[in-house]
Amino acid sequence: MKKIWFFIKNILKKVRDLLYRNFITEYLIPVKDQVILESAPEFADNTYSLYLEMLTNNYQNKYKIIWLVTNDNINDNFKRSDISYFNINKKGIFHKIKFQYLINSSKFIITCNRFYKRKTNRQVIIYLNHGQPLKDCSKLKMNFGDADASVTSSKFFVEKNAEALNTDKDRFIIFGPPRNDGLFNKDKDVKKIIGYENSKIVVWLPTFRNHADGKRVDSNFEMPLGIPIIYNTNDLEKFNTLLKKKNIVFILKPHFAADIKKLKAKDYSNFKIIYNKDLDDYDLTLYELLSASDALVTDYSSVYYDYLITKKPIALTLDDFDEYDKMTGFAYNYKEIIKGDYIYNFDDFCNFVDNLSKNIDASLDERMKIIKKLDLDTKGNYSKKLFDYLVKKYNF
Repeated sequence: MKKIWFFIKNILKKVRDLLYRNFITEYLIPVKDQVILESAPEFADNTYSLYLEMLTNNYQNKYKIIWLVTNDNINDNFKRSDISYFNINKKGIFHKIKFQYLINSSKFIITCNRFYKRKTNRQVIIYLNHGQPLKDCSKLKMNFGDADASVTSSKFFVEKNAEALNTDKDRFIIFGPPRNDGLFNKDKDVKKIIGYENSKIVVWLPTFRNHADGKRVDSNFEMPLGIPIIYNTNDLEKFNTLLKKKNIVFILKPHFAADIKKLKAKDYSNFKIIYNKDLDDYDLTLYELLSASDALVTDYSSVYYDYLITKKPIALTLDDFDEYDKMTGFAYNYKEIIKGDYIYNFDDFCNFVDNLSKNIDASLDERMKIIKKLDLDTKGNYSKKLFDYLVKKYNF
């Protein structure tokens, strides 16, 4: 039966590939001077940073630029009359046909989350990635599609990226993530914009344990408030009192893929929760927020690699480390590569806050060694470097 099912699946795959790419898509549909852009959430991550570089070079006049969006309500901070938007969630057969035509007829497709199949050799597909391997994603066997190239931060990550994306190592190009430009952005007074110009700010970015689509669970560790370390409102109130005393503000930003229905924590005077929509309303990217932060708290998120280059304190909540390792696992030996203040319990968290208030960074030397080991580009200008490469290599 297994052999029969394997045979059927191969036939179905060939039929699918034929429908994806055939004589019509290859030769009869014209490829236009248009660029499709994608990120999740939209107007974010590496794609958005490269898009800003495109606008700096007036590429809205060279190409028709089309952002893929998930609804028709475009935030005014992003909506432009010279940019097009296409709602991929809209129902209807004619809408789906129109979407396929857009994919078929675009000269460039640039994404950082979703994967698209090549319809013709006249197209160029670039996958910008949305984070370097930290958790073990090799089991997911993501559908890399037909991308001409994928961006990775250094040679150190190539092998694990290839495993996770189920593709060849020679598909990868080495560039600092474009989104990391935001870490160097001093054009905006971020602390003033969000109302905390006289306080130290810590951004807390936990990775998701339960995916919003309900199909993926990375850890079954019980977190009553939906966040690590702080399990009850009494401790949260104590934590807020400590933060207030030390004049530190914690900003919790849930992962975009997290099941936020499980989040039961509430705002306090010095403990705030911010969502993607809030950042949009502030006209800030996540990485611009990080640029104004005085420290980062995370766990198993690839933002760790990005934030390393700021040389600011990093705390890592590891209360569910064993459970996460068992269910999901890590791309590398976690404690050899991921250095920072390890937070296993509430007291550890309070000690980290106390040290931060005294400008004590206990793990700085270890983190500097990791920057060198990973061979990370710490000089900035990442979007321009990648943009110039695409122009030279693909006549972008």
